[in-house]
Amino acid sequence: MMNTIRCACGTEYPLTERLYGKRVRCKMCGVEFTAPDPNSPELHASPPAGESSVGQYSGEVFDDDRGPSLTAFWADCLRSLLFLRSVSSLITFSFLAIIAAVQVFLPFGGCLGQIARVIVAGWILGFLFHVIQEAASGESELPSFSLSEGWFEDVVVPLVKFLISWLVVGWPALLYAMLDIQYSVSGRLNLPFNPAVVLLGLGVFAWPMVILTTAVGGLSGLWRVDLMISTVLRSFVGYATTAAATVVAYAAFQLAEALLQSRSHTDPSSVVAMAAGLEVLAVYAAIVAMRIIGLYYHHFKDDFAWSWD
Repeated sequence: MMNTIRCACGTEYPLTERLYGKRVRCKMCGVEFTAPDPNSPELHASPPAGESSVGQYSGEVFDDDRGPSLTAFWADCLRSLLFLRSVSSLITFSFLAIIAAVQVFLPFGGCLGQIARVIVAGWILGFLFHVIQEAASGESELPSFSLSEGWFEDVVVPLVKFLISWLVVGWPALLYAMLDIQYSVSGRLNLPFNPAVVLLGLGVFAWPMVILTTAVGGLSGLWRVDLMISTVLRSFVGYATTAAATVVAYAAFQLAEALLQSRSHTDPSSVVAMAAGLEVLAVYAAIVAMRIIGLYYHHFKDDFAWSWD
C-alpha cells in the first residue's frame, strides 16, 4: 500500500520517493512542511501555530529540486530559433508573414485602412498570446489559426490580456513621467539617473512573468505579486534567460524601426518593401521570445510557487 502524507487541513498526497525529506506545500491551504521518510512514524504534517491559508494560488505539492537542467531549457530556447524546420510551423508562419507584410500597405487605405491595421495588429498579438500557451504545455509547433471559440475569445480576449500585461508593468514609469512633467520631480530629487528609465527597465524585466501568468493562469493571478517574486528567485537563471530573450526581441524591433526611419527619405517603393520585410522579422523575433516565455514555465513549473496544471 502506498504511503501518504496528510496536511492538517485533511488533504492527502502520495508520498513518492522524490519527496523524501523535501519541503512541500499543500495545494489547498498553502501550509509548508517537510515530507518524512516512509519509515518515519511521523507521516502527518501540522502547520505552525497561527499559520493561515494563502489562497487558491498556493500551488500543488512541490519540492525544492531545481527541476530540469538549465542545459535542457537552453537547448529548447535554441531550438525555438529553428521553429521553421517544422512543416506545419512553416506554413503557419508563412501565412502570418504575409499578413504582417500586408499591414504595411493598410495605412494607404485611409480611415478604413487604419482600422484594418489595428485589427490585424490585434490579431497578431492574440496569436502571440496563444504561442505562449502552446509552448507552456510543451508543444513544439506553432498554434493553428482556427477560431474555434469565435473572434471574441480567440482574438479580442488575448489582445486585451496582452495590453493589460504591459499596463501592469508600465504604469509606475508612466506615473512617474507624468508627475515629473507636472511637478519637476527629477529636478527636485537631483538624482544621477532617470527614475522613469529605471522603473521601465524593471517593468520590462517583470513582463515575461506577468504575460506568462496572464496567458496560462488568468488575470486573477496578477494579484499574487509575492508568488511571482518567489518563483523568479527560485529559478532566477532560467527567468533571466527568458527576460533577456524578450529584451533582445524588443531591441531587434527598435533597431528595425530606427533603420526604417533612416531610410525614410529614399525611394518610397524601397522603403515600403523594407518596412514589409522588417514586419516579418519582427514577428519572427516575437514568436521566438513568446516561445521561450512558455518554455520557461514548461521547464521550471516545479519551481513555481503555484501551479496551473
